[in-house]
Amino acid sequence: MMRRLTILSVILTLSSLTVGAQKLENHGLVVTGSVVKVEAQCVEGQPFVALTISLQTRNDTSAPIILLDGNIKLNFITTKPGASAETTVAGKLVWYKPYLENPWGSPGPNDYDPDAKWMRNPESIGAPEPIPAGGYRETQRVIGLISGFHLSAKATEAFKACRPLKETPVLDYPSFYLEFRTSLKKYPNGDEVMRLLQEHWKPIGVLPLDSRGDISYRSEPIIVPR
Repeated sequence: MMRRLTILSVILTLSSLTVGAQKLENHGLVVTGSVVKVEAQCVEGQPFVALTISLQTRNDTSAPIILLDGNIKLNFITTKPGASAETTVAGKLVWYKPYLENPWGSPGPNDYDPDAKWMRNPESIGAPEPIPAGGYRETQRVIGLISGFHLSAKATEAFKACRPLKETPVLDYPSFYLEFRTSLKKYPNGDEVMRLLQEHWKPIGVLPLDSRGDISYRSEPIIVPR
């Protein structure tokens, strides 16, 4: 395994010399979504707006695609009509992770690491179920927002104090898109392991790595209901 990792490391080093800034590569994935619910919540002292989104991830390629869970970013679309380029504002997100010592904080050295399983014996670990060629996968995600919305003054006071409120938060922008990224770069040999997983899983499907060695794709614009 070490010999294969070394070879892959050399290939990645040579490739990185020509890689600059780049856009997300969707690899034939089409992600569409709709907003199911917007509501104020408070969990263990943290107030946030829970945005429930129904998602469909469609595989428009001729081969099965394998995806790994990763990070999600939400970008509000602020582009003016007639503008030549897209403009966005990043939403500030919070994630409740009950398996951490501090569920709202960053992982500590003694916390469970959900990515560690890919680093152990990557030559033998099984692949997640792929999305078949021409098929799709439907999921529902709840995203915690702490920016990009407004409430009345009275409701804002109750929201910050984690008191119940009947008012529904109103998002500040008419649409947004989600950005998905999976990376193992926090590990010294994370990129090599990603390439090794890609090679190991070829009989099952395609692990769609971009030129940085990550999985990255974005959704179509999602309209906020009024």
